[in-house]
Amino acid sequence: MSDTEVSFRAALHDEQFTTAAVLLAQLMAARHAQHGALSLVQDMRLQRHCLDLLTQRSVSGADALLQAAAKWSVIS
Repeated sequence: MSDTEVSFRAALHDEQFTTAAVLLAQLMAARHAQHGALSLVQDMRLQRHCLDLLTQRSVSGADALLQAAAKWSVIS
């Protein structure tokens, strides 16, 4: 588990949802970076997607949020 993921889980536990969303976006951007860097627009869309996941609370728990965020596509 990376430092970013540990920080994400801690922020989520402490109900610091904005911070958790930023960290979740960083985790997902790092995964996508394996296939090439995200453009600025893609990065902004990813950050918005992660913020939406946390504010809508359609899923709960760190693992569920990580899975939901991983389904984001650069095509979105």
